[in-house]
Amino acid sequence: MFAWWGEEFKCRQERPWIARVAIPLEAVAVALAGLWFYELVVIVPLLWFSLWEASWIWILGVEEAAFGIQWAYTGVYSLMAWSNKLVVVGALWVCYAGVVALVGVISRWRYKWQYGW
Repeated sequence: MFAWWGEEFKCRQERPWIARVAIPLEAVAVALAGLWFYELVVIVPLLWFSLWEASWIWILGVEEAAFGIQWAYTGVYSLMAWSNKLVVVGALWVCYAGVVALVGVISRWRYKWQYGW
């Protein structure tokens, strides 16, 4: 039985797009649904799909999930608190996401697209 797992580890394929985009988005959806127990079940595949050239790279997916959850909850509670200023809150919410995306693009460019797809 354990020999099978060893063979699976040897022939696994790295899928950085799934680990760095799909799983953090799924973590945000699970958090917004209020199913906090399932966050661990969602985060575990990050280890499997992440790049193994650097052992710490899976933490980046966890960080992206945490930022996404923070962004979603900030937007939801801001929209509820200031429901009469939907345009301003929506613009600030979208600008924050744009700044985070821009910092990610600059970071990927700086490291010559090494840790991307």
